[in-house]
Amino acid sequence: MQADRIATTREIARKLRAWVVLKGCGSIVAAPDGAWWINTSGNPAMATAGMGDVLSGLIGTLLAGGWPAGEALLAGVHLHGCAGDHLSRTLNIDCGLLADEMSAAARHCFNAWIRPPHSGEVAVRPMPAPP
Repeated sequence: MQADRIATTREIARKLRAWVVLKGCGSIVAAPDGAWWINTSGNPAMATAGMGDVLSGLIGTLLAGGWPAGEALLAGVHLHGCAGDHLSRTLNIDCGLLADEMSAAARHCFNAWIRPPHSGEVAVRPMPAPP
């Protein structure tokens, strides 16, 4: 499997006709149609027990929120890594992130993605002129 992670992940996705993630340094995401992506977020401090459970929970949350499967998988994998990167920087650590630290970090990162710039300000848009 590790000899050719991309080919392995693509083959599993094709055979199962499902979206697949192969976790690791540069997690591979593959679609049933053969498309694939390499995730660039995340770090070695995340190589701890429970991280796969956190990842599954993030993806499941996005699915429950109505996200299409492929988008939920890609976003969940990237969000998981971004949360780990945020924690690693914030805590100034290179190893040993704990799974229970990830939820708050994922929430922080997700909100940073969706919050408009200058989120403390209320955007006021003029009303359109009547027809």
